[in-house]
Amino acid sequence: MDIIDKYTYWKKSLEQYYELEKVLKESDSKKIVQYKNLQNEKRIVVKEYIGENRFLERIKNIGHNNLVEILDVAFSNGKTFIIEEFVCGMTLTDRIIQGPIYKKEAKHYMLQVADGINALHKAGIIHRDIKPDNIKICESRTIKIIDYDIARIYKPYVNTDTECLGTIGYAAPEQFGEGQTSIRTDIYAMGILLNVMITGAHPSVRRASGRIGKVVGKATMTSPNQRYLNAEEFAKAVMRI
Repeated sequence: MDIIDKYTYWKKSLEQYYELEKVLKESDSKKIVQYKNLQNEKRIVVKEYIGENRFLERIKNIGHNNLVEILDVAFSNGKTFIIEEFVCGMTLTDRIIQGPIYKKEAKHYMLQVADGINALHKAGIIHRDIKPDNIKICESRTIKIIDYDIARIYKPYVNTDTECLGTIGYAAPEQFGEGQTSIRTDIYAMGILLNVMITGAHPSVRRASGRIGKVVGKATMTSPNQRYLNAEEFAKAVMRI
């Protein structure tokens, strides 16, 4: 089945076998919709947005337990069409709002995030938007990293990104024109995330104390070369706190 035929096939299948439950997000450039299968009631999430992000096909083939699964991808007329698994549960943002996250729980979540991000990095993909809103906690306390909208393929021969993208507070300096994003860009965001889970605040406001603070400090160094080498090294440091 060629690319355009796949796009047409999925459109027809959705109309025939699925019921639209709710529109999760809609703008001029993007639409995210939740559907339910009429036969088995299994839910999926469908994203459609302007632009063709071919790296999504690479993510589809990773198949990691801590990454939201991409079931299918198609491209047509300058648009990307994505079918994703539906992930139930609260976001990490919701969990932070509920109250303090103590070290044991924070480590449990952080190690899963690092494992999922490491799988992306091994496939040559940088997430670039690791933050509590993009992390789902399932009932089994399994972490699912979602939202690959601004992810990209790492290009070692490029000095800077073509666009300055990222979430203020979690984005590393290089995401704002200081250099090219790399796997260490995600290390920076994971350091911020760890600190927010423990203290409820950005490290510039209140850094965690003790060993956790040291891990956060190294992960969020301004120079990428001074951060942890990769997600595996970061995870080992988290294990020791």
